[in-house]
Amino acid sequence: MRRLLFIFLSPIAFALNVTPLPGFHFTFGNSFFGPFKVVKGSGIAPVLLAPYQATGGSGSCTYGWWRDLLGVSQANEAGVTGKGVKVLVIDSGVDEKVIENFFGRKVNWYYNASYEAYKDICKSNPKYIKVDNITFCIVDEKTLGWRKVYYAVPLNSTTDIFGHGTAVASMILSIAPNVTLYVAKVGLAVIVTDQSGKPLEVGYAVDPVSLSLALYKATLGPDGKPGTSDDPDLVNMSLGAVATVEQPFAIDLFGDLLEYYLMKLPIDENSGRMIFIAAAGNSAENIPSTPAIYNDVWAISAVRYDGNYEPAFYTNKGLGIDFAGIGSGVYLPVPNYSSIAKLIQDPCAKEGNGYVLLRLDGTSFAAPMVTGIAALYLQLGIKKSSLKSTMSEHTVDVPPSGKDIYTGYGVPEAPPSSLISEGTSSGSTFSSVSGVWLLFILARALRRSHNRS
Repeated sequence: MRRLLFIFLSPIAFALNVTPLPGFHFTFGNSFFGPFKVVKGSGIAPVLLAPYQATGGSGSCTYGWWRDLLGVSQANEAGVTGKGVKVLVIDSGVDEKVIENFFGRKVNWYYNASYEAYKDICKSNPKYIKVDNITFCIVDEKTLGWRKVYYAVPLNSTTDIFGHGTAVASMILSIAPNVTLYVAKVGLAVIVTDQSGKPLEVGYAVDPVSLSLALYKATLGPDGKPGTSDDPDLVNMSLGAVATVEQPFAIDLFGDLLEYYLMKLPIDENSGRMIFIAAAGNSAENIPSTPAIYNDVWAISAVRYDGNYEPAFYTNKGLGIDFAGIGSGVYLPVPNYSSIAKLIQDPCAKEGNGYVLLRLDGTSFAAPMVTGIAALYLQLGIKKSSLKSTMSEHTVDVPPSGKDIYTGYGVPEAPPSSLISEGTSSGSTFSSVSGVWLLFILARALRRSHNRS
């Protein structure tokens, strides 16, 4: 059985450089949409970023240029800032100092699923490596010629060596600055060193183990109990995977069961208490990625704006698309030590206190834009059960008209003044809403983990 797999957790679709983890073997194409194939084995598969240029002419070198376009500034000025709405970001982490220095606030709660998934290894046979003053526990290593490859988990919850999760959270805060922000760090660092141990390259991979742990545990909120007042209201997952089956009607029961229990089951179990919003994918496929394709997850495609909205060339599309967000040329901060900061060459780049502002592209940032807008509606007292229908009434309808496979209902805008007034008169505008997700996730990799070459 042979299947092709494209995995992303990335600012844009770009050339991929693949390094195998133990138990996995790959062939890959280093093209713009370069897919790679799982041949045999089991485990997790890291995907490393390759250098690329930010999209020239897309967006603006001004932070928050999308705010006025979507009516966010007006809503914020009216006091609709996401206050009381709890948002969980499942990603590569969120850097605490960037959030403090750029937004003047803190992350409310961190859950280091990366460490929790591998802490037994770290405690029983502790081996460490330090990169950019960040300490990692080594969970496995491999020798490739004169190089060493280490697969390691970050011990500190408040760092983001990839930079992806920080940008995702920053997009949410650019729209809903007063949300209660939860962060679940998932994935492994892939650290390549020379003979002397000097780091040459650092990549990031979202493994299914820590991702599943985040879906089961972080969704319970800080108190670790389901159905309590600190449970998240919204869960942003700017990650996913798309698979194309070469042999139609091929059945992989073992892989399907793994995917179900590791990812779909916890989403299904929690969907009544919280809303899951996920990036549709950056591989220009005609189907949203996993988990965006699930019925209980909102799938978000990307548009670019240049005087008019149009679907981004890289975005996935399909019948499951619910909404679209601006995903091209969004100017956001990332940690200055992160892989994204080191690899992106952008003439708009601007250094700050511990961060770099860069233009970024991808459904990874369209999804949190919609998440931020959703938080504004929830603050107004809109029920989760009617949130999608309410937001669909306040969108920019991107051609073709009506709900379509490219942008779903369209690009959601902030609540209009009429809706804000209704919320104020009902006394719910500032009430606390209680209620019940890189590099690259590998849920679909699990399905392929026992494929034969």
